[in-house]
Amino acid sequence: SPCIINGNLTPHLVIQGERGPVTLILLPDEKIDAPQTIEGDNIMGVVLPVGDGSIALFGSPEEKFDRIEKRVIDSVTWST
Repeated sequence: SPCIINGNLTPHLVIQGERGPVTLILLPDEKIDAPQTIEGDNIMGVVLPVGDGSIALFGSPEEKFDRIEKRVIDSVTWST
């Protein structure tokens, strides 16, 4: 189910990565200029610019996001 981020209902889903589950958070209203890395205790993530929005990926620190990043970027088209 969607969660609220910056006042917007935000869909997310979990896919299987190489090292475990990876959470994708779709942020169609959050435009960023460049990828941003996020690190925390037992979690690693990246926020990617995609068109006029962005997508956040979170998983274990051992996850290789580069393979997932390309598939996600190639698969997402924002619509209004």
